[in-house]
Amino acid sequence: MKKIQLLMILFPIIAFSQKAEKEVSKAELAKREKAQRQSQAFAYQGYQAEKAHKLLDSEMDYRKAISKNKENAVAQYNMGDVLYSQEAYNEATHYYQEASVNKEASKEDKHKAFHNLGNLAMQNKKYEEAVQFYKEALRNNPTDEQTRYNLAIAKEKLKKEQQENKKNQNNQNNQQNKDNKDNKDNKDNQNKDNKDNQNKDNKDNKDNQNKDNKDNKDNQNKDNKDNKDNKNQGSPERDKQENNNQDNREGNTPEEGERKELSAE
Repeated sequence: MKKIQLLMILFPIIAFSQKAEKEVSKAELAKREKAQRQSQAFAYQGYQAEKAHKLLDSEMDYRKAISKNKENAVAQYNMGDVLYSQEAYNEATHYYQEASVNKEASKEDKHKAFHNLGNLAMQNKKYEEAVQFYKEALRNNPTDEQTRYNLAIAKEKLKKEQQENKKNQNNQNNQQNKDNKDNKDNKDNQNKDNKDNQNKDNKDNKDNQNKDNKDNKDNQNKDNKDNKDNKNQGSPERDKQENNNQDNREGNTPEEGERKELSAE
């Protein structure tokens, strides 16, 4: 019984919750529809201002349109056009990209958005990106000859850029190889000079050492010769004494003879 009573008590609460959710959903839906109508109205005002070349007023209206409904692809695309006209290219790119991926955008809206993204990429010399954008534009509208023509130009520019990059890369590699070769030659020459200088220094040192040894030997031989000559020559006092002795010997001989002669008588 308690369980049945509990169920009977809970049932009205559950029913009330479901009813409240339905009422909230209706209110949310009504609010969303109102915002969409307001977004369309602002977008129309922006379009009229753009036609009258009132770009600042047009930009303001498109911003209001997008703030009311972020899925308003027409307002996003037209906002990109207004910004493009004012040369605000980076911001224009943002709104074109928003329009190109918008689920609510028609194929034609996406085609125009991708086409203009391709034009912006070409202007910035981003040729590879431009090729991809033009291809996406043709997927959404294969009959647009202007997009096809722009795609051909983008491909030609990309090919020329790639050839130029390859040429520059080859020149850079050749210059690098030349620099490496020059560095190697300089290093070899430096090693050769160092080796020659070292050999020359060693030779000079050896020659100087041999010369010094020869001079030392000559000086030693000269000293030995002088010592020998001095030994053979004797001292002056000794020579004088020897001369005196000789004279005395020669003087004594006649005296002795005289004595003999006296003795004979």
